[in-house]
Amino acid sequence: MARTLAWLLTEPDDEMAEFLRERDIYHIFSDYFKTDNGGSPSLEGFLTQENRNDLLQEMKQGYGELFQNPQSGDLWWVESVHKAWTNDPECRLSMARGKGYVMGDPALHMLELYRSFGIEIPGSYSGLPDHIVLELDFLAFLIERDSEESVKVFLRDHLDWVSEMVRRGREYQPSPFYSSVFEALEVFIASEKKEADREASHYA
Repeated sequence: MARTLAWLLTEPDDEMAEFLRERDIYHIFSDYFKTDNGGSPSLEGFLTQENRNDLLQEMKQGYGELFQNPQSGDLWWVESVHKAWTNDPECRLSMARGKGYVMGDPALHMLELYRSFGIEIPGSYSGLPDHIVLELDFLAFLIERDSEESVKVFLRDHLDWVSEMVRRGREYQPSPFYSSVFEALEVFIASEKKEADREASHYA
C-alpha cells in the first residue's frame, strides 16, 4: 500500500490514468481498507467515467496545482522543509533552527538509512532524499524486509509530518482524485502507526 501511495504522488501518466479509469486503484484501496482496522477513507475520487485522455489531462492539471504551483510553496512534500533544519546544539548557522530549507537533519538521516541498506536514490529525486515518495517507498521496504520495531521508529521519526501536509493540501481544494489520495494517505499512516504500537506492546 505504501508503494501504491508513493506512485499516486508522482506525476500522472497514461498507466496511472488507465488504472484509475479501469477502477483498479479503487479496488486496491477498497480491498486494503476492508481488512484494516484503522478506519476507511472516502474513495469516491477513485471512481470515474471519463475517457483516458480527458482523465489524464485532468489528473495532470490537479497535480500541477498541488505540486508544481509556485503559489503553493507550503506544499513542498519534503520533510526537511517542514522541520527545523538541524537540532545540532553546536551548529551556529543562522538557519539552524529555521524551517523552509532542504537537506536538513531528516534528509541526512534518510541518506544514512539508504546507505545502510544499499539503496540508491533515483536521479529525479537527487537532493531530496526525504521526499514523501521516497519515504513511502522506504516504508514499504521496511514493512517487507525488516522488523516491526524499525517500522515503528521510521513512522515516528520520519512520517510524523504527513497529517499536517494533508491538512494543508486540503486547503487548496484538490480534485476528487487527489482528495481521495490525501485521505487514503492519512488513514494509512495512522493505521500503520496503530499497528506498530500494537505489535510493540505485544512483545514488550
